[in-house]
Amino acid sequence: AAFYGLPGVSGSAFQQVSAGEQRKAGLLAQGSVLSTYAKSDRTSPIKRGVFVRTHLLCEDLPPPPPNVPPLPPVDPNATLREQFKQHTQEAACAACHQYIDPVGFGFEHFDAVGRYRETLGGLPIDDRGELAPCLATRAR
Repeated sequence: AAFYGLPGVSGSAFQQVSAGEQRKAGLLAQGSVLSTYAKSDRTSPIKRGVFVRTHLLCEDLPPPPPNVPPLPPVDPNATLREQFKQHTQEAACAACHQYIDPVGFGFEHFDAVGRYRETLGGLPIDDRGELAPCLATRAR
């Protein structure tokens, strides 16, 4: 309860509590899942999007091309979504990231370890995303 910021829980015995509307994402919103698909100090919409696409939707995504250019510098004052938009303007990057990033952004209200948050760097979080049909093969 303390980890997830759930108020009104005391004692060491298991007890049923309401986690509120924002935590109704079930298994995918657990810290154990979200921290596995994040960086040590921040979220990773890419890792989380790839997880959903490959493990839950059983899609085979192509590997990154061998000649991926270094990421360009991004505006440190921009939101995470704006920063990702800056680096995926390269056609080679956008070819795959158009399928990965929007799915991963759906988890942005949860920090790197799974705690719910409304803002990041003082800016509201935009967790909108869409599940675009993937062109990858379904060989699993």
